[in-house]
Amino acid sequence: MGVTDPESISASLLPHHQAPQTDLTRLHLSGHNGSGKSTALVAAITLLLDGDTSPARLDPFGSRQRTMRYYLLGGEDKGFHLRSRRAYLALEFRGPDGAFQTIGLGLAQTEGGELKKTGFWLPGHVNVPGGVHLKEKGQPVSDAQLREQILSHTPPGELSSGQKEHADLIRRRLYGAQTAPSLFSDTLSLLTTLRGSKLGGEVKPSVVEAQLRNSLPPLSEGIRTQLGAGIDRIDRHLQVQATQERQLQAAGRIAAADLQAAATTLDLQLSLEIEAQTTERTAQQLLVSAQEAVRQTALQLEQ
Repeated sequence: MGVTDPESISASLLPHHQAPQTDLTRLHLSGHNGSGKSTALVAAITLLLDGDTSPARLDPFGSRQRTMRYYLLGGEDKGFHLRSRRAYLALEFRGPDGAFQTIGLGLAQTEGGELKKTGFWLPGHVNVPGGVHLKEKGQPVSDAQLREQILSHTPPGELSSGQKEHADLIRRRLYGAQTAPSLFSDTLSLLTTLRGSKLGGEVKPSVVEAQLRNSLPPLSEGIRTQLGAGIDRIDRHLQVQATQERQLQAAGRIAAADLQAAATTLDLQLSLEIEAQTTERTAQQLLVSAQEAVRQTALQLEQ
C-alpha cells in the first residue's frame, strides 16, 4: 500500500501535554509565534519520512540555530531544561482498502550525549489494546520495549537505526520498493519546500515549479523512442489531413465552376431555342401575308 490518496492520517507526538493524538485528515493549527505550529509540521513532514534531524531541516525558515537537543531537552528560552528525555513520533495511514500501517521514530537525548534514533514501520495501529504501545504509565516506553513490541507483533514490523536506514525503510514500505531513491529524495525536497514559511522570500511559484519538474520520474530510452515515433506518426497524419483538406477545397471549387459552366450553357441553349422559335413564327407570318397578297392579286386579274 502506498501513501498516495490515503483515506486518513493520524499523528501521535509523545510526550505532548495538549494533544497526544491528532486526526490529520483535516488539520488546522493556530497559535501565536513560537507556540509550536511549525514544529508539529516538521515532525509530520519530513522528519518521520527520512529521519533527518539536521538543524536546517528542523526549522521551516532554514535556520541552523536549533537542534533536536533543543526541542527535547529545552533551554533558557524554552521554559524547561531537562537532563535526558525520550520521545516518539508516529504517523498512521489508512488506505482505501481499510488496511492500516504506521511509521514512527523514537528519539532519545541526554545532556552531553548524542541523539539516538530508532525508526519503525508497523502493519497496523499503535496504542490500541493488544497492540504496540508507545507509552506506559504515562511515559514513553524504553528503546528495548519498543523493539520487543515491534518484532513480536503479528505480523511483525521492521526497525531501523540511523537516518539513511530509516529513509530506506519508509521508501520501501510506503512508496514501494520500485521507487528509486532519487525520486524519493526529490519528493522529500518538494515537501520541504511546500512546508516552508510562506512569509519567506524563497518560496516562489518558480521554485515550486522547478521542484515539481525535478520530482518527475525519468523516462527510459525505450519510452523516449516510442514517444518520438508516436509524435512523428501524428505529424505525418496531420500533414496528410492538411493535404486532403486542400484537395477537397480545390475539388469543391472545380465542382462549383463546372456547375456554373453547365448553367451558362443551358441558358445559352434556351436563348437560342427561343430565338429560333421566334424567327420561325415571324417567317410563317410573312409567308401567310405573301400568300394572301397573291390570292388578292389573282382575284383582281380575273375581274
